[in-house]
Amino acid sequence: MGARGAHVAAAALALAAAAGCAIGVADEELAQPPIAVLHWTHEDAWARADAERGARGPRRQGVARAGDLGRWLGGGEALEADDPAAHWPGHLALVDPASGRVERVSDAPPGAVPLAWSADHRRLLFATSRIDARWQLYAYDVATREIAPLTRGAADHPRGDFGPRGGLVFTRIERAPARYTVWLRRAADAQERLVAEGAFVEGVRWSPRGDMLLLDVAEPSRGLRDEDARRTIFAVPTDAPVQSWPPDAGAAMRALGRGRDPVFSADGEWIVYSARVGKGWRLRRMRVDGGVRAAVGAGARDELEPTLSPDGRLVAYVAEDARLHRLFVRRVDGSGDRLLVTDGAVARPVW
Repeated sequence: MGARGAHVAAAALALAAAAGCAIGVADEELAQPPIAVLHWTHEDAWARADAERGARGPRRQGVARAGDLGRWLGGGEALEADDPAAHWPGHLALVDPASGRVERVSDAPPGAVPLAWSADHRRLLFATSRIDARWQLYAYDVATREIAPLTRGAADHPRGDFGPRGGLVFTRIERAPARYTVWLRRAADAQERLVAEGAFVEGVRWSPRGDMLLLDVAEPSRGLRDEDARRTIFAVPTDAPVQSWPPDAGAAMRALGRGRDPVFSADGEWIVYSARVGKGWRLRRMRVDGGVRAAVGAGARDELEPTLSPDGRLVAYVAEDARLHRLFVRRVDGSGDRLLVTDGAVARPVW
């Protein structure tokens, strides 16, 4: 090869390297705290998928389809003995973003669902029905490995989020008669305050600034809480009076738009969420007032359950790969997709 050919080849390699860096999230970008997930081993993921196919007929593969977790986690319903979710519940695990290594949290019961990290990333909020026979919220201390209950009682508390200065927001489901409510608990005095009632809330987030809640509200179609349900993101000021469903024209509970799984940016200025686009779900972001909407990348498959990195530069999410749902990451500007976990299947990532 002559000098000119060597120069051309070197330039091509440099361009390829630069393109590779632009396409894939680099290792140094992933030097971040762990991501909590609900994880199934490869064998368990496929066993559950096969069992559900046999029980309900042909369906899409995997364990984290859009409506699957809502069926058995969202409402605190008791599982039937032959339900595959009861036999293969998954396990709470921590994923090291840089290596993709999955470490099971052995102190947590099977099927424990991660919900939020504390600001210092020391405590992990999770929900489970395998300690108290109802869906209750617990805090797992990563350093001491201690588990502390945060909710109790005859009602189910399947969803929640840590708030500023140690506060807690959570959903409550009373069964007889059925009543859905959202409550705030401030750490200063541990007093609980009713925020909203009447809506079936699939998820709730408390702004890092402390002034706003996001409610992921499901309006069932044909009485089903699944992927056919209409999902709408509502904003509720934390100092507003109790909001009732459905909101009237003068309500403080304001619809930001159709979508699901919203999460705040670290500064509380942006919301990243999953939006229905055609027949699929894609990552989107918008300002907290509902304006300046934009796509987060141009994916070609369902993208669910986004969670932002502590430094705010990356978004991890769940998408289908090899017919199972796995953990991916990309930059918030939409560039660079990377598969983080290749062993088994995941759901409910929390970063």
